[in-house]
Amino acid sequence: MHIAKSGGWVGTALLAVALAACSTGPFVDGNGQRTESERNTPAFEEVHVGDGVEATVVVEPDQPARVIVEGDSNLVELLRTEVKPGARLGVYFREEDVGHWESVHPLRVRITVPTLKSFRRSGGGASDLSGRIDVPAFLLTASGGGTIRARGFVTERLTLETSGGTETTLEGQATRLDSEMSGGGRLFATGLQTRDARLESSGGGTSEVQVSDTLRVEASGGADIRIIGAPTVVDRDLSGGSRLHFDSRERASMGARLSGAVGLRLQSSSGARPPARHRLPRDTAWCGPCSGR
Repeated sequence: MHIAKSGGWVGTALLAVALAACSTGPFVDGNGQRTESERNTPAFEEVHVGDGVEATVVVEPDQPARVIVEGDSNLVELLRTEVKPGARLGVYFREEDVGHWESVHPLRVRITVPTLKSFRRSGGGASDLSGRIDVPAFLLTASGGGTIRARGFVTERLTLETSGGTETTLEGQATRLDSEMSGGGRLFATGLQTRDARLESSGGGTSEVQVSDTLRVEASGGADIRIIGAPTVVDRDLSGGSRLHFDSRERASMGARLSGAVGLRLQSSSGARPPARHRLPRDTAWCGPCSGR
């Protein structure tokens, strides 16, 4: 979990219970010597960023793939960037190398890719996706809190799966939006033109979505859902004090501007940041002994 504080952030410990083979690695303190490292990778169309690393992804159809890691030199050296089967780029620390880390400089990966079909973020951190994400279907997954801003969508189906209080801002066009949020979280999608939407929210949380044609909603635990537009409500299941309310279509443009303002919080400040300490929750999909990474 990351807590904003005076323009920076402080990471707090979230230690996941994993299989016995997945032990916690050592603490690594950043050496304060900022560096950049460009990585040579095979082609990829999916990205998974773990361990609280910040990510900036730009989709440029006419440009070749490029991966650059920046931060304290000893952390940059340990950060892995590997393309797995299925053309999936993984950005992570091996558990035997790093269990938690601290640095003043942000640890960030900058990615340029001609095509992107999915993005997965685990362990918190801030992620920013931009460019032209023009694919038939796109999957966006996030766990462990943090923030995501994704804009430039031109897709038939956009699937969003978040947990652990993630804040997500979406912009662009999607014929269909499927959103599943758990553990709270906030979704700002008034800047996303959506025709049909299916929204599921548990454990509270807030969703603001622009929908024109049809809407399906299932919410529990005090979730609050605000819809821009006047879609036909095909299915509605609200429990635990959850609320569904509508705003007029005329307010959609204002909502888009608001979502853009929210997304600005994801941009990194140019000044120095307070130290960030991370105790990394291990995703079993990336835990070496458990998944063969």
